[in-house]
Amino acid sequence: MREENTAINRRLDYINETMQDLSFGKEIRIMGMGDMLLSWHGKLMGKKQSLFTRERKECAGGELLQILLAVLREALVYGYLIYAVWDKGVSIADFSLYFASAMGFSKMLGMFLAHYEAFRLDAACLQDMRMMMELPEEEIGAAAPRLSDFVGKSITLTDVSYRYPSSMRDAVEHFTYTFVPGKRVALVGENGSGKTTLIKLICGLLEPDSGTIFFGETDGRSLSGWARYALFSTVFQDINLYAFTLGENTAMAETYEPEQVKAALSCVGLAEDKFPKGLDTMLRKDFDPQGVELSGGQRQALAIARAVYREGAVMTILDEPTAALDPLAEQEIYLKLDSLLQNRSGIFISHRLASTRFCDEILVMSEGALVEKGNHENLMAIGGFYARMYAAQSSFYQKEGC
Repeated sequence: MREENTAINRRLDYINETMQDLSFGKEIRIMGMGDMLLSWHGKLMGKKQSLFTRERKECAGGELLQILLAVLREALVYGYLIYAVWDKGVSIADFSLYFASAMGFSKMLGMFLAHYEAFRLDAACLQDMRMMMELPEEEIGAAAPRLSDFVGKSITLTDVSYRYPSSMRDAVEHFTYTFVPGKRVALVGENGSGKTTLIKLICGLLEPDSGTIFFGETDGRSLSGWARYALFSTVFQDINLYAFTLGENTAMAETYEPEQVKAALSCVGLAEDKFPKGLDTMLRKDFDPQGVELSGGQRQALAIARAVYREGAVMTILDEPTAALDPLAEQEIYLKLDSLLQNRSGIFISHRLASTRFCDEILVMSEGALVEKGNHENLMAIGGFYARMYAAQSSFYQKEGC
């Protein structure tokens, strides 16, 4: 029953958060989702009420028995005291003493039973806590190799495979490749071909089911998660904005170097003087009615600025970095790419194949496997999967009859 209640509460929390999140507001209003959300909220509240009623019914027998035992106990004690006064000549003073003692004992016994019941219920919850505490833990401050130890080192994936739980096939299958320092690599393929999963495996957000990932001569499994995350500056598809200032959102830290943040923002066309309070401008309206809501393109530009700002990373990974940018802004980003990456290695995931031509090598994935690799000219000459995707995409930009 506790598990059922937890599941209902989680769904209720999600419905409540969705209805209160401004980012969902436009779609909820225009698509008329309000009735559906309210209906789900009502159904879940009904289930919660039914669960509560069932719980009270199951507990009612035990609680009634406790009450009856308490009444019987007190009736016997008080009856005997009255009998003792009436028939055995116990004095009023002794009666008062015995009566107070009996009441104190009864109260303590009731408190003991109540605390025992509460302890029994809490013990079930503690089991979940024990399971969580038994999970492997990584210390944030644990000793780790210096980032400088990995500068100029290759990242080598050998026969790497990964399958999501309950999935029928591998998301990444027998992937083998070496990412050479300073090299720009594009990763392309259809939706669901395993590109983002591969990035998560490289970054250490997922661990491969088989195969190895080496950073230089160091096995990735020997690195703590925190040490491994520090090697990368990454822009994922799902970009999050936080209810903090523009400067904090860019640096992803409470303290930062203002000039470096300004430089990173300027590189992606988000000059801080475009914002009412500069770097101190609050983003989102969660806590500040005057907070600024960024457009989709601005959010993506900010995400790229985060990657630019992060120092010490040996590789920059951009997952669809310019999907929400207009063509002119996209071109400007790519023209500045060498200076933005500061000679780091780079992996770019993109569905706009024309934007991959600046890369040193293009990796083509299909159904989790690496099926082609080479530069743009070589892959077009092969006439394989990449060439077909490029031709299909190019046809939309060509005028009819040309």
